Amino acid sequence: MDIASQQEMICNKHDINLYMIKGEQDFFSLSFKLINQNYDLHQAIGFKLFSLLGELNKDVIDKIVLEPYSETDNNMKMGMVLKRFGAEFGISQKYVYSETEIHRTNNSYNFYSRQIDKADSFQIPKRCIPVKKSNGNLSLTFINDNEIDVVYEFSLVIEEDMPHMMRKLPGLLMKKIFIRLKTFLESLR
Repeated sequence: MDIASQQEMICNKHDINLYMIKGEQDFFSLSFKLINQNYDLHQAIGFKLFSLLGELNKDVIDKIVLEPYSETDNNMKMGMVLKRFGAEFGISQKYVYSETEIHRTNNSYNFYSRQIDKADSFQIPKRCIPVKKSNGNLSLTFINDNEIDVVYEFSLVIEEDMPHMMRKLPGLLMKKIFIRLKTFLESLR
C-alpha cells in the first residue's frame, strides 16, 4: 500500500491542508501556498523564520531559543518549550531541543530538523520533559519572489501513552502555528 492511500485529511481550513499518515509512529503533512504580491518573501526566509514562529504563537510556545548562528550557516540548534496542555490527562509540559540543517538551491530551501539531547545552557521549567520524538522537513519552493509552495512533513510524539482522542493534536497544534505564520507573511508590505 502506498503512502497516499494511508493519508487521512484532518483539516483544510485557511487554505492549509493537514494530512495524517497513521502508523506505528504517526506522521503529519501540512501544505499551502504563501502569496504576498507586495513583499519579496526571500527576505523572510532563513533560520530567523523559527524565531518568528515563536513570536507569533506565544499561546502555544512558552519560549524558543536559537543558539547563536549566522544566516550563512548550514545548521543551527534550537530549544522550544511548549505551553502545557493536556494536564487533565496527566501530560507534563514538554520541550523539544533540535538541530536543523538547511539545504539551499536556486529556488528552494529545505530545513531538516531532528531531536537531539538538550544543551546544558537551555533552561527549562521544573517538571518539563522532552517530547518522545520529533523530526521534520520544512520545504519552501519559490514559484517567484512573491509566491512559495510550503510543505512541512513531521512527526511529533508528545506522549507515548497519549489518549487516542488526542492523536491528531500534534498536527493541529502545528497547523495553528503555521496559520499565524502564513497570515503574518502575507500581510507584510
